[in-house]
Amino acid sequence: MALLRALFLLGLLFVTLPSYVGAVSEGDPVPGVVLKGLAEEPLDLAKLRSRVVVIDFWATWCAPCEGQLRELAGLAEDFSPADLMVVPVSIDASAVSARKFLASRFPDARFHPAHDPGGATLSDFGAQGVPALYVIDGAGIVRQRHFGPGGLEGLQLEIGELVSEARAGRESRLAAQASGLSDLSSAP
Repeated sequence: MALLRALFLLGLLFVTLPSYVGAVSEGDPVPGVVLKGLAEEPLDLAKLRSRVVVIDFWATWCAPCEGQLRELAGLAEDFSPADLMVVPVSIDASAVSARKFLASRFPDARFHPAHDPGGATLSDFGAQGVPALYVIDGAGIVRQRHFGPGGLEGLQLEIGELVSEARAGRESRLAAQASGLSDLSSAP
């Protein structure tokens, strides 16, 4: 029995390790990918600027994914939607199954769910299994990657720091725009 458990855990490790060929690394810009939202609307990752985005690849059959989604639902509640967007990306073949799963287990979660049937985008990001999580800052740069279950203890603190940076960036852009408008209004 112990040998079977060890083999299972070893197999899980190999399934969740990142693929380093073409992998998205910390410090890289988020790939220009347009996902299909679970409500059929497109979700363009490149356009999600000025707030922190957490992308979490998951599947309905993945038990550790459900626990991670629960943690992320709580995290989304701790921040304003203007500051943080949590995007759970289902790799299930059926969008209907993924929608039902989220609706039954996380009916009030502030998620922006998307669908990646077959996991092509998951592969583009460089992960071989689920759960796979990517934290993107307000400038569209991947700041953290996490593969496999657990290990999200410091995520709230890091998100808080990134939210502060994103807010400062938004305020700076607004001040620059306001300054530009006042310069225009005072021009002869």
